[in-house]
Amino acid sequence: MLLQKQGLIKLKDNSLTQTPKDIIENPKNLQFKELEAAQLPRVLKDVDFAIINTNYALEANLNPVKDSLFIEDKDSPYANVLVTRQDNKDNELIRELINVLQSEDVKKFLEEKYQGAVVPAF
Repeated sequence: MLLQKQGLIKLKDNSLTQTPKDIIENPKNLQFKELEAAQLPRVLKDVDFAIINTNYALEANLNPVKDSLFIEDKDSPYANVLVTRQDNKDNELIRELINVLQSEDVKKFLEEKYQGAVVPAF
């Protein structure tokens, strides 16, 4: 979806589980090789480009904001979400956790610590 947003490919639909088989237009004739996400920083020197999850980029001492050609924004469909069992949905501790995770303090922490590499999606 990130490559589609950049106009490099077109996918058959907007489902979140795309693979190279779902590419219906590839005007640049890009070749894709699917690898384990943790391997991507290691092979970067051997490929033209790689789509690397932020956590793996950070672990490899890459700066996703400065080192990337493009990066997902706060509207990415891949934001982390907090889930619970149905019987816990009204649990006061869960509600308190949600309030803390979505607080201005946490937002400020993410923005200061990760300088745009991790984007608060709340």
